[in-house]
Amino acid sequence: MIMVVVPLVTLLLSQSWVRGSVAYVAQQAWILNTTLRENVLFGLPFDEARYKRALDSSCLTRDIDMLPAKDMTEIGTRHHTIPHRS
Repeated sequence: MIMVVVPLVTLLLSQSWVRGSVAYVAQQAWILNTTLRENVLFGLPFDEARYKRALDSSCLTRDIDMLPAKDMTEIGTRHHTIPHRS
């Protein structure tokens, strides 16, 4: 069972009430064997302001700061992995 805390859902005694609509879309996580920056850009041209907004909104800035070459660190199955923080 997937539990997501959102302000629109009230959970009480195994019952939930929702105002509006809710959707669940399954995803398969994958990553390219290249730099973290290229994984974020996914082939788009580098736009510094947009790139920074993407990192800030996904809360990746702190994680990237810990990597040896910051966002130019090679990641993927043969390189560094980014640990998940709760």
